[in-house]
Amino acid sequence: MFHSPIIQKISPSQARKVLADNGLFVNENEAKIMLDFLYNLAYLTKTVFYEKSNSLCTGKHRGANKRI
Repeated sequence: MFHSPIIQKISPSQARKVLADNGLFVNENEAKIMLDFLYNLAYLTKTVFYEKSNSLCTGKHRGANKRI
């Protein structure tokens, strides 16, 4: 599994508590998998859309000059 270089600030037990408070009961392993997915998604979003060197779009208007 790909692990992003993001400092993970939420533990699986904290995630379980938040989810349980909202009616979704998961075990420790499921919470870890969910957190890994969310941290990886956040990392990819950051690198693809917000870092200039990896940007899909250039120019003033979003969608202009898409890199292929």
